[in-house]
Amino acid sequence: MTITAYLIIASLVCTLSGVGLIFWSLKLQKARHVEENLAKSLGKPRAGERVIRRGQWLWGKTKRSHASYLQDILEMMRKAGYISNREQTLCVFRLAAVWCAIQLVFASQLIHADATLNQKISLMVVSALGTAYLVIQWLKKKAAKRSRIIEEELIIGLQVMKILWDVGLSLESLLRTLTRELSELTPELNKELRLALSKIEAGQERASVFSEIARVNDSSGMQDLLTMLAQVSETGGNMSASLNQLSMLLQDRRRTQLQEKVTKLSGKMSVVMMIFLFPALFVVLAGPGFMALIQSLSR
Repeated sequence: MTITAYLIIASLVCTLSGVGLIFWSLKLQKARHVEENLAKSLGKPRAGERVIRRGQWLWGKTKRSHASYLQDILEMMRKAGYISNREQTLCVFRLAAVWCAIQLVFASQLIHADATLNQKISLMVVSALGTAYLVIQWLKKKAAKRSRIIEEELIIGLQVMKILWDVGLSLESLLRTLTRELSELTPELNKELRLALSKIEAGQERASVFSEIARVNDSSGMQDLLTMLAQVSETGGNMSASLNQLSMLLQDRRRTQLQEKVTKLSGKMSVVMMIFLFPALFVVLAGPGFMALIQSLSR
């Protein structure tokens, strides 16, 4: 048989395999839907849900037994937006899966390496610690990004909050309406306000709830808002004027940040022009003069 025949046979085998995999995946998806509907009708959780619930129980037990060791990690996860026990459990599952995948890939490459056993063990330890360090840095960057998102969402949230307060709603009704109506427009801000509302409805004191949430937030605007709400809950006062002043303060901060960003961007563009534009401009403008000078000197 020629090479063309082998290629045709291989392409047909790949095509049939792909079609078979598509039909198999559709069949599995249909069976999964049937299983989910049956589990819902019987009131039983699916296998994946049972694993998540088991993980939630183990994660909660780990947090209670090793709270002092996990305090920094829990604080970073909380600042990154993983607030509930379920969200933290899913985050731990994903990070553990990524960590294990990286270690397996590194170990598979290390098996064929020309090194002693002690060197391989040392490299595996370095890889494990380095991956854990990268995971922690990723959580820190995610927390910083979420803080910036909350700062941007606060400008809209404060204006709506001021309108609702002027209408005459109470603080609990205001928070409830805000979290319901702005769930898609300000999702990260709604997480914090929904947490505060759930704690207040559970019976905790409003001032202590706002102060507690303010302590675990990196956003300065969110800290100012929660501190103001705690003060209003304790002493009362004209919250409309405070919201208006806070909104103006956040807008001034935003304007200052944009001016700083524009200033830095202009400096970066100057460096880019010096590196790429000026040499080309120098060649275009001064090139003919240099060529004429070289020709005259050569004569």
